[in-house]
Amino acid sequence: MSGSSQFTLLGQRRFAPFFATQFLGALNDNIFRNGLVILITFQGVLVAGMDHTQLANVAAGLFILPFFLFSATAGQLADKYELPVNDVWTGQVRIPATEIGR
Repeated sequence: MSGSSQFTLLGQRRFAPFFATQFLGALNDNIFRNGLVILITFQGVLVAGMDHTQLANVAAGLFILPFFLFSATAGQLADKYELPVNDVWTGQVRIPATEIGR
């Protein structure tokens, strides 16, 4: 095993697009999650007169729920099929799912 650190990858130029994509994806998820929490909290308070702290927790739970429900199945599919097949299938499902979610 070599003595180099895993952090040497940060200095390599060929990994810059990967790191930028990961960063922007995480940023997008966090902005979306916070916007969803704010929307559900304020609308719930105005419409239903519910407590804002409970609504914030429910909104965060609703955002996490799909990851919790589908992560095991996604892992099994990732192990079963080759990476190019998974990439094509994910790309074909992602765009319609995003449009439905809007």
